[in-house]
Amino acid sequence: MASRYRGNGNKLRRKSAKDSVGEEREISNSLDFATDGDEIDSDLPVPNFSFTVASVVVSCVSVLCYFNSCKGGFVFDDSEAIVGNKDLNPDIPLGKLFLHDFWGTNVSSNTSHKSYRPLTILTFRFNYWLAGGLKPWGFHLLNVMLHAAVSILCLKLFSILVGGRNKITFYYDTAPTRTQFPAPKASFVCAVLFAAHPIHTESVSINIS
Repeated sequence: MASRYRGNGNKLRRKSAKDSVGEEREISNSLDFATDGDEIDSDLPVPNFSFTVASVVVSCVSVLCYFNSCKGGFVFDDSEAIVGNKDLNPDIPLGKLFLHDFWGTNVSSNTSHKSYRPLTILTFRFNYWLAGGLKPWGFHLLNVMLHAAVSILCLKLFSILVGGRNKITFYYDTAPTRTQFPAPKASFVCAVLFAAHPIHTESVSINIS
């Protein structure tokens, strides 16, 4: 049986509920300090935008960085996944897309690559309809628009990560005690870096990515 006395002979005392509450408050305060976006924001020499304005700026940055890809053509595997893929033809029933692999071959065939991505092929069909055929600019334009949308979502994500989850609301409210867009400066800088980072070049500029 474990001893109920410390090494110095004093009897161990069970923690009271009051002590436990005090410790929880100390831990909560330390977490609030560690995740307080106000401390980070105060040192950043950038404008303090609202979420709407920051979203517009971030989307414009993402479009400006990759809009020149709309002038490009189909490259690399686009020739097989898009140009030579019969599933993009409007005459092919949509149900057939779920029976074919990524390259348009029946998935049950021995010659099939077995790479099954029907949702991706559906987006190619939408691109085909949007551009009015196999026109590269339509495919590239949708990729750029999707990148802009993801960059705006990252603005909200960085606001949650930097601002601290205890200050986040997922609905609009006029209550002064609630913060709708915490750490706006830090979130804006992170989102702009994400939107303009060259690591996305292949994902945005090459259609099959």
